[in-house]
This record gives sequence, C-alpha cells and structure tokens, in this order.
Amino acid sequence: MPSSCILLTEEEKLAMHEKIARYARNVSGTADDLDETLEAAGVEHLNDRAKLTDRIGRLPDDLLAIIEKALLAAVDIRKTG
Repeated sequence: MPSSCILLTEEEKLAMHEKIARYARNVSGTADDLDETLEAAGVEHLNDRAKLTDRIGRLPDDLLAIIEKALLAAVDIRKTG
C-alpha cells in the first residue's frame, strides 16, 4: 500500500464526515462559505473521478467517498437553507 494512503476505521470515517458536515452547516452563507462557482467545480470533479485522478493523482476510494459526501452535503445544506 502506498505511503500516501490514509487508513481510517469506520468510526474515524464517520467522525470525519460528521465534522466536515458540521463545518459546512456552520459556514453556509458566511464569508467562509465557498463561492458557488468553486463549489460547483469541486462537486463536478469529484463526480468525474477520471478527471480528478488525472489532475491530482489517485486517492484512496474511501477518502474520495468521504470528501464527495461532505461536499454534496454542503451543497444540499446551502440549497435548503
């Protein structure tokens, strides 16, 4: 396994997801929130893993899934309120 891989337990993954989602909720609509263009670009690249892999290299699938869920949660939170 490459030394750049980060291995997280299921508990750590859930805790990381919850922290990121909480941060996204707290900054939604504030100056710390991502602008819509940057946010859309991030989601687009996460949904297109081939482009993401070409641009930044291969990330472990579990880490990509955590990042993707957090960004999608931030988008959902921003849309709903």
